[in-house]
Amino acid sequence: AAAAALRALAHDEGLAIDAALDRYEARLAALAARGIALDRLTFAADFGRRLDYYTGFVFEMFAGRKASRPVVGGGRYDRLVSLLARLRHETAVTVPAVGFSIWLDRVGDPA
Repeated sequence: AAAAALRALAHDEGLAIDAALDRYEARLAALAARGIALDRLTFAADFGRRLDYYTGFVFEMFAGRKASRPVVGGGRYDRLVSLLARLRHETAVTVPAVGFSIWLDRVGDPA
């Protein structure tokens, strides 16, 4: 429903975000193809990571709908290696990267 609503908004407002919406829909199709129930996912347009090196899709997973803290969090961070290389005064490079963290102390914790 989020993708359809975003497409309608983009059309109504003349926003050229078709490529981003196509990637979003492809991501949803990949999740569904792997047996993930899309109706159990929540899209949050205001969600983002506060770290500058994230460059694309970011996510969090919660133990349940009422959980206040994520159990898993991660995303795309192509800029991380480039930033680390600059810290060592080396030539900046771009390396495609994606990853996540699991907070084991929160697994099974309903809070």
